[in-house]
Amino acid sequence: MYVEYIYGLISLILFAAASTVSNLFLSALLAWVGVSLFLVFIAYLTKQPKIFRKRADGSIPTLMRVLFYPFMLGVQIYNRIEKSKDAKREHHFVHHIRDNIYLASRLSTEEALSLEEYDIGAVLDVTCEFDALDWSSHYLDIDYLNIPILDHQSPSPEQLRQALNWMDLKLHQNKPVLVHCALGRGRSLFCVAAYILAKYPDLSPREVLESITDIRSQAGLNKSQLKKLITYRDKGDIKLFNPTWLIANPVSGKGKWKQHKQEIENVLGEKFNLNVVETSPDTSAQELAEQAVEAGAKIIIAGGGDGTLAEVASVLTGTDIKFGIIPLGTANALAHSLFGVESKVIPIQTALDHILSEHTQAIDTAICNNKTMLLVTAVGIEEQMIKRADRETKNQLGQFAYLHGFWQALHEEEPMQLLVQFDDEPAKVIETTSLVIANAAPLTTLLAQGNGEPDYKDGLLNITWLTPTDNPVEKVYDIASLLAAGFAEDDSVNEAINTAKAKKIHIKAEHEIGYVVDGETYACDTIKTSIRPASLNVLIDLKY
Repeated sequence: MYVEYIYGLISLILFAAASTVSNLFLSALLAWVGVSLFLVFIAYLTKQPKIFRKRADGSIPTLMRVLFYPFMLGVQIYNRIEKSKDAKREHHFVHHIRDNIYLASRLSTEEALSLEEYDIGAVLDVTCEFDALDWSSHYLDIDYLNIPILDHQSPSPEQLRQALNWMDLKLHQNKPVLVHCALGRGRSLFCVAAYILAKYPDLSPREVLESITDIRSQAGLNKSQLKKLITYRDKGDIKLFNPTWLIANPVSGKGKWKQHKQEIENVLGEKFNLNVVETSPDTSAQELAEQAVEAGAKIIIAGGGDGTLAEVASVLTGTDIKFGIIPLGTANALAHSLFGVESKVIPIQTALDHILSEHTQAIDTAICNNKTMLLVTAVGIEEQMIKRADRETKNQLGQFAYLHGFWQALHEEEPMQLLVQFDDEPAKVIETTSLVIANAAPLTTLLAQGNGEPDYKDGLLNITWLTPTDNPVEKVYDIASLLAAGFAEDDSVNEAINTAKAKKIHIKAEHEIGYVVDGETYACDTIKTSIRPASLNVLIDLKY
């Protein structure tokens, strides 16, 4: 196709006309149209559909709409004429191709309202020159993705992979997928044909195209698109990879998953063939992780709070499966510890960047009373803080629920006597209001900072405990000293702060006591914790 040269030629003619006419308004109008078409010419020449700046939600910025209005107006007029011809030929605007895949032209609002009869659950828009309808607001629970492709051209290998992955994800979610371009003839046909080829590799491109055009007779690839489809097939670019499982907890962090779900799916869908599953009262994150391992997943991503992440990690520890984390909880201490303070400012984007890097670092984990521990096990103040920050309180106060619980526990917690054994040393009695065993803990986990911020790759547990005091001022001073120790990595700042490092620790109490493991509370009279060095492969960018 040489459509780009037509745009270039017309733009030059318009520039020449604009420079010769004497009427200023007419000259400006001709120049505006000329600039619009010339930029389209450049976009075609350089294969840059992103020149329209079409957003992920399908909207085009106002400035771009004004700049390209002459081109867009011309295209809309042309498409209306072509669609009216299709209507006269009794060609329907949407056709069911197979396996819950639909092929369509760009839909008007009236046509979109009629989609209810098809039970469409997802729309893949492969235009770059049109604003999309607001599917998420105006139409019930319809997922949307835009992959901008210029008319008469083909998707890049990366765009095609994203399209195939996204279509496969939605179909696995039992959501029929509608794929559309301007007229439902070229770009959308390319993507639908590629998906069928990926699912049924024994079929040839021509067989697939003929099966589609038998249903939608107005569809057809141009020579360039047909050649590209065959090339992609021969090079092995048309394929579906083993699914990457994304296990999400929909109730974590006051429903953050629902807020960020589409963004996460769209970003990760560019690189991975996602299989998204959600926890429920009947199905835990651990059970879903076990299903993912059984299905042969090589990458498993967990989205939720620290408890959800620990559940998934418990299944992956000691395997070569890559583990990605998306912080969707209230405290998100693991993400803070692994990714740094940036994860507190832009948590979702930071986590996605690490996952997309596909680089892994082997971190330590621990086992506490047969439960996987990524962060800390604690008795005393930390346990009471977590216990007081229940789901209802966290929903009301967010992270302030922990501060509120911490302040109450600090002033109300009674000393306890514990029989403690580090490694194979003789056991000794420790009286304390707080004992924390840490594998990884950010600075905000103050009670774990006696030896400085714990190193999750040193093969050791960091243990910190406080000597009891009844003086409120001394209690506050002890906490301030822990903060200083976290910065200075110096345990000598306060004699009330006691520290040790060990590979295992055994705690025995005279009666059942409460303890917390990575945000989840339990009760027992014996707590056994041991380190498992370099046992979990976490997706962390190498620059960290």
